[in-house]
Amino acid sequence: MSRKKAAIACAILALALPGNSCGPFFGEAVFVNRAVPSDLASFLNGHLGVVQAGLRPRYLALAYRILSGPPLTDQEKSSILDIHNAIQNGDQNASADLESLNNAASKWSNERAKVIHATGDAPLSTASRAVPGQQWQDYDNCLQDAFANAANTLAARARDHAADKAELADWVGGQDAVFSNCGGSGQMPQTVSKPQWLAYDRAYQVGAAHFYRSEFQPARDQFSQIAADSGSPHRSLAAFMVGRCLLRQATLSLPDKNDDSLMHQAAAQFSKVMQAGGSYAGPAEELLNFVDLRIDPSAAAARLGDRISHPDPRIAQHLTDLAYVAGYKWLDHQEVARKSDLIDWALNIQGFVIDPKKTSRPDHAKDRWHQTGNVAWLVAALISAPTPDAELDHAAESVPATSPAWVTVAYARLQMRPASAETRAQAEKLLHDLAARHESPDTLNLFAILARQKAESLQQFARLAPLEPVGEDDGENGESPLPAASATPTGIIPSTMAGLPINVAGARRIDTDTAIILNRHIPLNDLTPLVLNSSWPKQLRFELALAVWTRAVLLEKPEEARLLTPSLIAGEPGWKQWLTAYDAATTPEDRHVTGLLALMRFPSVRPYINAGSSREEGFVGYSGYRDNWWCADMGGFDYSTGHNFGGAYPNPNKPPAVDLPGFVTPTMTTEADHEQAELANIGDAPEYFGKQALAWVKAHPKDPRNSEVLGFALRAMRNGCNLENSYDLKREIFTILHTRYPQSEWAKKYPAIDDQNP
Repeated sequence: MSRKKAAIACAILALALPGNSCGPFFGEAVFVNRAVPSDLASFLNGHLGVVQAGLRPRYLALAYRILSGPPLTDQEKSSILDIHNAIQNGDQNASADLESLNNAASKWSNERAKVIHATGDAPLSTASRAVPGQQWQDYDNCLQDAFANAANTLAARARDHAADKAELADWVGGQDAVFSNCGGSGQMPQTVSKPQWLAYDRAYQVGAAHFYRSEFQPARDQFSQIAADSGSPHRSLAAFMVGRCLLRQATLSLPDKNDDSLMHQAAAQFSKVMQAGGSYAGPAEELLNFVDLRIDPSAAAARLGDRISHPDPRIAQHLTDLAYVAGYKWLDHQEVARKSDLIDWALNIQGFVIDPKKTSRPDHAKDRWHQTGNVAWLVAALISAPTPDAELDHAAESVPATSPAWVTVAYARLQMRPASAETRAQAEKLLHDLAARHESPDTLNLFAILARQKAESLQQFARLAPLEPVGEDDGENGESPLPAASATPTGIIPSTMAGLPINVAGARRIDTDTAIILNRHIPLNDLTPLVLNSSWPKQLRFELALAVWTRAVLLEKPEEARLLTPSLIAGEPGWKQWLTAYDAATTPEDRHVTGLLALMRFPSVRPYINAGSSREEGFVGYSGYRDNWWCADMGGFDYSTGHNFGGAYPNPNKPPAVDLPGFVTPTMTTEADHEQAELANIGDAPEYFGKQALAWVKAHPKDPRNSEVLGFALRAMRNGCNLENSYDLKREIFTILHTRYPQSEWAKKYPAIDDQNP
């Protein structure tokens, strides 16, 4: 969704949903798919990558099954992919359900027409019915199975009783009466006593009509009588329908909640049908899961875990049910849920323990590995081990590279080890080997991050820092692939940085941890040579140079800034005039004003490098959401978190925590902290520009650059952030510009103080 569309959507939601948090939704680069496998088909075939705690429960369950065996069947894989695609496609899934209902209803119409020689569809007003007491809600009353079952039963009766023309027509009339109740109170089928086959069917039709009329007690009584009749061909189905009557009554009889007493009765009936076996045992189990997910989620979780652990024809539905019950619901009674080894393992991966007073998370995982010999528990033990464990490390060595566990085991072993030349070299070798195996991009990024964390110097760290995003998350619609560089629509001028399109597939970026380390923990005297010796891609190298140069100018370190001029001009040649003027200044005062003009000229200038996505408007564009220059208290007091409006606004007194690599020395930290304190004192760019411009003009009333200094400052103060803090300052600048320089291009450009055009 474009940001314009997002803004419109927010305006609508603001009217409908009090307290709803809306955009703008800026795209955030995703480097590791922690919740959903990047390639589910490959994942199902055993290429798990690095198993992580952040995987959604359905994928953790699948990881356990794939690690433990038996392998997923082709039918299981197909059904999992189908439901995954349905979830991804949302509305298309609803359309598919409607199509299935229509197909079943058409099948019923066709069979009906063969008996009574009718044309067109069978009479049916609607398959849905209003929820009692809810004016704007309805529910699917007659499901597709009802029409399919009616069609199949009629076809069988027409085949077995072809000579009974009148009775077959009577059967159809009875079924028409049943379906007349789908949308409200219709007709009731007339009772019959002969022939016996019709009497049996009519008894069931009467129960079904009561059911669709929401007359649940009469329906239950009718189905109970049929279930007790050993001669009825509907005996098993009727027992199942007794449970359905209880369940539907439980979900519809009370406003905005379920009747727990009826839910428990329904659970008991479905358990009874399951124990009896037969063709309705499976559907009964599905509805028992539905009930237990609401009244006994821990028991449901254990049952689902056991089902998924073995070949399961209903695995897709069971994974969906597990996703519903996951989280706090299955933690209410962990000891019950953990009766399933799969659930026990998933909770351990997520960091939960049964009783912290009795056993720790790593101890429990190791104990289960000893007891079962299951490689899944070896994975859990390695992931949770706080320090290197010789026994686990030795066992991990025997895991073959063909095992679905191998990538996770290799990652966990290296993660436990302290930073050293050997550890980093091993991580880089693994990274190379995994690339040769065509592992997923997010797996490669994880190993690159791991190798980077073991770096022994800033140069090693920086070499491993650029990562290729695996997608983009706009905060509203979830993750999506990045567009190709050639995907810009005809007639649209793409935003660029260093002459290259921004945020496109294949363009390497840096993650938040790297941005925080470079922006907050590395001082200028280390950053400048890093830029000069960088092997980063052109665009990313330019952005780093831009950030370091801006910091040098703001901190009045021209010798550092001057070294970066060639890198900046190589990226954006149009900037040469102002950069050269800054370098050529011979006095501190002249250098200050030329630096101020260079800073104010382009709204992408900021003293920190963006984490993740590049600025959406590129180097020269103005953001309609005021993502221009920098803000002191938005997007990071620490100057490290992407665009000014990205993510949660951090506490300026508590910078984001990050594990610092070993090469960051106390001296580096002290120098960097001093620089950050000076930047914090500078504050927001608009107010800083305004104060500096005003001070310059007052001190140099005859300088020929004054109208330009005031004009650029005014532009920044009209298009930057936190403008309410400096309205009086903006008005003073506007007044001086129009009083002293009324014929200047800037006075003509801004004839009114509140005109918001850049």
